[in-house]
Amino acid sequence: MRTCFDIRRLVIKLSLICAGLLTMASQTQAATYYVIVSGLGGEPDYEQRFTAAATDREKLFSAQGANAHVSTLAGQNATAVKLTSLMSGIASTAKSEDDFVLILIGHGSFDGTQYKFNIPGPDLSAEEIAAMCDRIPSKRQLIVDTTSASGGGGSSGG
Repeated sequence: MRTCFDIRRLVIKLSLICAGLLTMASQTQAATYYVIVSGLGGEPDYEQRFTAAATDREKLFSAQGANAHVSTLAGQNATAVKLTSLMSGIASTAKSEDDFVLILIGHGSFDGTQYKFNIPGPDLSAEEIAAMCDRIPSKRQLIVDTTSASGGGGSSGG
């Protein structure tokens, strides 16, 4: 089982790779929309680590210049309502030549049927997250899900 520290390292590595690839592939006038969501930590130590990882990513992506549009939801602001509103705004602004990156940091759950991202208030299912992403016209989208499926247990029957 990976520790939170291992997960944070993985988030950092994946974020750097993502930023590098998107920067190299971006057209000069194309924008990149970054949405970083730091979900529930379950305990204060994880909460702080997840928020710190989100803040680090925000700084990294914001340093890319005027074409980088970075939005971060953390703590009590990381609700389904706020994420839905943010994603709707991006869907109405982004163009097909723009890039979109969604980074989910935190815990997830799996009940044997459905994955959910743990956030304050109602958790978001994978299907709900996918539907939000589907509304964004960007042809190139990257979703980095660094959550575990805490408490999932059982086997997948394979």
